[in-house]
Amino acid sequence: MINMDDIYSTLFGIFANNYDTAEKVGRDEVNAYTIDTCYTIDQGWETAVWYEDYPMIIVARYPDKEMAAQGHQKDMTAFLRDMIKIPSESCEEEGVVMCIKAEMEKLGYDKVEIDALGNIIGWMGEGEKIIAIDSHIDTVGIGNIANWEHDPYEGYETDEIIYGRGASDQEGGIASAIYAAKIMKDLGLLPDDVTILVTATVQEEDCDGLCWQYIVNKDGIRPEFVISTEPTDGGIYRGQRGRMEIRVDVRGVSCHGSAPERGDNAIYKMAD
Repeated sequence: MINMDDIYSTLFGIFANNYDTAEKVGRDEVNAYTIDTCYTIDQGWETAVWYEDYPMIIVARYPDKEMAAQGHQKDMTAFLRDMIKIPSESCEEEGVVMCIKAEMEKLGYDKVEIDALGNIIGWMGEGEKIIAIDSHIDTVGIGNIANWEHDPYEGYETDEIIYGRGASDQEGGIASAIYAAKIMKDLGLLPDDVTILVTATVQEEDCDGLCWQYIVNKDGIRPEFVISTEPTDGGIYRGQRGRMEIRVDVRGVSCHGSAPERGDNAIYKMAD
């Protein structure tokens, strides 16, 4: 007999099928500590558990955010590898944009849209306050492919890394952000007055800042603040390097190269 008090999770449903798809696991892989053997059926961030000699299946909610993220690990890594396989240098991001659009729609985002610049924006929640999580999805080129240890467009994966162009900078960031908003909604972590805006932005490598200038000035979206998923070796930092373009006009007098003394060289004035 099972002591229900020892099940370290919130039970919220009872199911009677799915025996055929169950996978036998050890007790440490589920949130029950008093049984020797059980079966699990992966249900995303939920786990359906059928206990031997107990005539029901119960569905256990993961007890915290970390466990919820672990439940999505296979889907997240597959999604990241799919993005890596699509070349997406600046101004050539359409393929990865459509890949992201499909993933957001699969995860049940409230709204998914692509603006005129090419940024893809996913909305989760309906509150007036907007918190944005941003990742640029364009990459630099691969250079000489012979210098790569593995195919940069393969998404080579081990137990510790996923390798390829954009894996860190910054498609890994958008994969995390897209699933983070999904988990927040599923766990009831979205306040009623907040909307999470996940932005997969374009042309950052060529013109840092252009994408958000467009979102603010043209799309008319101004978040309370923005979380950038730029890689930081696991650290959390306040602030982000910006971009400034300055135009300087210096007037001179043109002349023929055979008689430079007749002119007034504007370049010399800039040097002075």
